[in-house]
Amino acid sequence: EGTSAVPSITSVAMSASYSLPNRPHHRLRHPSTNDDTFGTFPEICTRRYRFPQAPIFLLFGEHRGAHRGYGFRHIHAQRFPQIAQIADAIPHVAGIVAGMIARGSSIHCEFASVTREVPLVIRQPNRVLVLEHRISRGTDFYSVRTFYEEAAGKQKNKGD
Repeated sequence: EGTSAVPSITSVAMSASYSLPNRPHHRLRHPSTNDDTFGTFPEICTRRYRFPQAPIFLLFGEHRGAHRGYGFRHIHAQRFPQIAQIADAIPHVAGIVAGMIARGSSIHCEFASVTREVPLVIRQPNRVLVLEHRISRGTDFYSVRTFYEEAAGKQKNKGD
């Protein structure tokens, strides 16, 4: 069953041969499996939308400012700037993402946007992971857009 506790990342270390990513579309590795897939999003069909089953990736991403960006770089800059070294921040952020993508987490659609993009939200108590459906070279996947924590009592269930 899913848990809201942040997994401990004490045993993850970067090997000397590991090169830090420098491209936004570089896929980061799951801290437990060392695979570039953090999970599989299930197929969900509604009257207006169809979300296909597809892998979930944490991309290196970009941070373009407050509430503007996606992936590891955006989460690191917005939520964990106190972790100065990227090599230290990658396993921390990857551990949080891995912990959020778990059985028992609820999935919601954010329909507040009128654009073609419909962000998908994985919720645990006081924690939110936002995913975006993307297609690259004809292949569907979900990209982690951002992560944030909510103050107790401020939870919303958009899309319910």
